[in-house]
Amino acid sequence: MYKMFNKSLICGIVIGLLCSGIVYAVSLYKAIDISYNKENWKVSNVNEALDNLKNNIDELNNYGDATAEEILEGKTALVKGERIVGTGKGSEVVLVANIGTVTANASTTPSYTYDIKNLTDNYSELTSSNFFITVGGAYGNTNYSSWSDASIYINKSYTASTGTLKITTTFSRANSGGYQASLYGVAIYMVS
Repeated sequence: MYKMFNKSLICGIVIGLLCSGIVYAVSLYKAIDISYNKENWKVSNVNEALDNLKNNIDELNNYGDATAEEILEGKTALVKGERIVGTGKGSEVVLVANIGTVTANASTTPSYTYDIKNLTDNYSELTSSNFFITVGGAYGNTNYSSWSDASIYINKSYTASTGTLKITTTFSRANSGGYQASLYGVAIYMVS
């Protein structure tokens, strides 16, 4: 009986191991059959997920065209799969002149000339679009007997070859009534 008990025990253990192995194999198969939804991206198995991941990595390795000079200094970007550290300086706003008050009339239209070479090394690459003028306010004196308006205009021109910025003013009046116009808080800035 002892031998029979041993055989039964061994058979029971073997049958138990076989059954647990089958359950384990089925659960492993189910674990591999993954379903994942994110932004309409459906993966039905691990191989498909790996293929999608490889395609995404390939896309990242071919994406981007920025250079280190085009990225601000100290900032990083991934370009064609490579980490790029920026060396670019970006735009800088520089005060060219704080003129203050500009007054023009029929006989006086002020103009100002500035040498930009003293402010930047890349003066030859600039255009008049790199300069802007701010005005705090305006005031026009009129001849009260005719109630006509006086106007002042500020114009800018830039010669890149010499690095010269010229600011000119134009005065106009309606019906010869206005005799003076002023702008105050006038400042000139450069973006390089």
